[in-house]
Amino acid sequence: MLYLLLIFFAVTNSTIQAEEKVKQELPVWSMDSMLSENLTNKVEGSWFEMRLPMQYVQVELDTTAYEKAGIKVAAWTKETGSAIKSTVTVLLLPTQNFAAQNDHEFFEGLIESLTNRWPNVRGKGIVRGKWNGRPAYRFEFTASDKKDKVNGVVYAVISPAGNFVVSTMQPARTPEDQVAFKILKQVALSCKQK
Repeated sequence: MLYLLLIFFAVTNSTIQAEEKVKQELPVWSMDSMLSENLTNKVEGSWFEMRLPMQYVQVELDTTAYEKAGIKVAAWTKETGSAIKSTVTVLLLPTQNFAAQNDHEFFEGLIESLTNRWPNVRGKGIVRGKWNGRPAYRFEFTASDKKDKVNGVVYAVISPAGNFVVSTMQPARTPEDQVAFKILKQVALSCKQK
């Protein structure tokens, strides 16, 4: 009898946990209609599309090393009057070279790079959600040194087809910079892999 009671509790507990997992849907990251009005330029690459604000210019990159590694990359920048420019970077990383067992492992290299540049980088944690209908991860951060302060956000879809990553970074000196960062988040949200 005790054995049957234990089995009943185990099955009941498993059922409740399974129902809770079904109810816990991922948050959906979507564009803000007011802020997205600032995204007036549509950019289409062979492997992605997105919308950008005016005044961003594509960075001429030497992509030879990236291509040898199977990495696709594109970047845009805007002058800000600071040593740090406002930037948007789009990457498609092949899974065979950049396989990650989990979201933290995938972001480990990014966090290490940020920490090397800004030892006091502060992240808001890695968050899971839905980006353009696909399960994805987001990492938002703030960093500063004696000269500069920046805000940034990275969105990533980690999949067998390749890891699609969009990152943005904006100086954070003035209230206008804070608004510009909110708009850059919309750029990242507008970016879609083809």
